[in-house]
Amino acid sequence: MARSNPFKSSIGLKLIMAVTGLFLFGFTIVHMLGNLQVFEAPDAINHYAHVLQSNPALVWTFRILLLLAVLLHIDAAVRLTRRNRASRPTPYAQINANGATLASRTMFVGGLVIAVFIVFHILHFTVMAGPFHEFSTYQTSIPGDPDPVHDVHRMIVTAFQNLWVSAFYIVAVAFLGLHLKHGGAALFRTLGIGNQITFGWQNWVARLFALAVFLGMEAVPIGVLLGIVK
Repeated sequence: MARSNPFKSSIGLKLIMAVTGLFLFGFTIVHMLGNLQVFEAPDAINHYAHVLQSNPALVWTFRILLLLAVLLHIDAAVRLTRRNRASRPTPYAQINANGATLASRTMFVGGLVIAVFIVFHILHFTVMAGPFHEFSTYQTSIPGDPDPVHDVHRMIVTAFQNLWVSAFYIVAVAFLGLHLKHGGAALFRTLGIGNQITFGWQNWVARLFALAVFLGMEAVPIGVLLGIVK
């Protein structure tokens, strides 16, 4: 008799979402802190980027793990959504959304927006493909290194001086904040952390975390648009 795959069950899929979500949470924090160096002297973020680019094995290992986490997270989300819809093929005549929050109601749509944003972000700043190829020609020097390095500071400023790029970034980050707010709260429950007594403060931890990420990440395009970063 064939054994069923526990990771294809609803509980298994939720566990995959929780573990991959935790990994993506960590990446978001590291990425945000790295980006905030743009508020310092240009050498700060240029040196930070140069250190990463000087360790391609580490960077590519992390990129592969990140891509795998994103794909598993999306796959689990799609499977769970399909199962939920299949279990209720006929929608309720009247939907009671009083118990639902904006974050929970926008999880799937927000996830799609974030997925599109990730692709755009990679093409924009990592691959620098198509109309963004000019960014790859930006070079500068940093103290202690005789060779020219990629001018990441100039690239960020140039990119976010475009109002439409900044607007899309801010909207996507807003969806990310909502996603983290709901996902963070669900993470505790999926991993079996806490109980009815602790759920209240765990929800507040998720809210504060999501707000910090939203403010930290949107600070960069807003800082550029306001002329604080130049």
